[in-house]
Amino acid sequence: MDMQDFIANDLSKRYYRNELIYKCIEYLESNFNLKFEMLEHSLKSRYQGS
Repeated sequence: MDMQDFIANDLSKRYYRNELIYKCIEYLESNFNLKFEMLEHSLKSRYQGS
């Protein structure tokens, strides 16, 4: 099991048991939002360069 599978499995178990706390959700939101913004910027620069 690689690290991403481990994290996904852990989060799904905690979500199922209602053990995710607000700080966990805030962290996930900020982390994925940042990655989404980086992806969006990358796609925009790729298509503007064409």
